[in-house]
Amino acid sequence: MSYNVFISYSTNDLSTVDQFRAILDNPIINVFVAEYSVIPGESLNEKIIPAIQNCNLFLLLFSKTSQASEWVQKEIELAKANNKFILPVLLDNEAKLPAYLGDIKYLPAHAKPEEAMDIVSEHITKEAERIHTNSLLLGLLIGGGLIWLATRN
Repeated sequence: MSYNVFISYSTNDLSTVDQFRAILDNPIINVFVAEYSVIPGESLNEKIIPAIQNCNLFLLLFSKTSQASEWVQKEIELAKANNKFILPVLLDNEAKLPAYLGDIKYLPAHAKPEEAMDIVSEHITKEAERIHTNSLLLGLLIGGGLIWLATRN
């Protein structure tokens, strides 16, 4: 089972998105970035909505340009509506999170970008490994139960 990360961003911040995507390169982590996960001609809504609904983490890379993006605002609202864990990362000191995210602690990446990337990478990798281990254990338990049932007289 993969740990699904949805990255919400402005296309103006794509180089930063690519850096976060690179640090999350792991076989048990699936990263959704619309720029790469949706091919030309496909419906953005048909790909983005289920990706948010199925994500374990909504990684919000928030900047002044994403603050003005209608898509980013829609994605945040959908993540909130689906009770997703939202990790806001502020990319510049001019960006102000929407009031409805005011109770969520954000990570100020504009102050120390490398440190912020390390924190995000460590958090996501740890969670992905925990979920992966739990799914393996569950699979062993189910398999053991099925073997037990099959061998009963």
